[in-house]
Amino acid sequence: MKVRMQVGEPRDFNAWNGTNGAVGVVVDGLEGSKTLETEPTVATTLQSKGEQKTEEKTEYWFVVSCAETEFEGSTFSSLLMIPRYRLKKPPLEMLKEVDQLVFNAVWRGDGKPWDKESIIAAQDGCIDLKGVLVVNISKVDQGEPSPAHEPLR
Repeated sequence: MKVRMQVGEPRDFNAWNGTNGAVGVVVDGLEGSKTLETEPTVATTLQSKGEQKTEEKTEYWFVVSCAETEFEGSTFSSLLMIPRYRLKKPPLEMLKEVDQLVFNAVWRGDGKPWDKESIIAAQDGCIDLKGVLVVNISKVDQGEPSPAHEPLR
């Protein structure tokens, strides 16, 4: 699936040929979720009358391949996308229903593309992460002529 990426933060991001937008491709097989047990929110505690001790949250993620990009002294060609807000359904499924979603986009400190092993290492806190972008993502229509892996013009 092709996606349109528009960087909102940092505001001065213009590493895609002087713009903050580009088209990328979702990498097949590099998407998933992880369920985490967390302390309940105050609202959940009040609703359950104090009985619920933990709350389950599902964190979704997927990888987008993009043009090789240099930004603030580092280089990346793929971004790990993590929804900025809690979702009830997988984000790639939701992109079929909504215009856009907002993600934290993370790249590896060594500049290499994301793979299954590096994603697991990132979830365990065992890999160097170089930076984070706030990215709005929308699905590119099939008939749209903009080629994948190239900055928007």
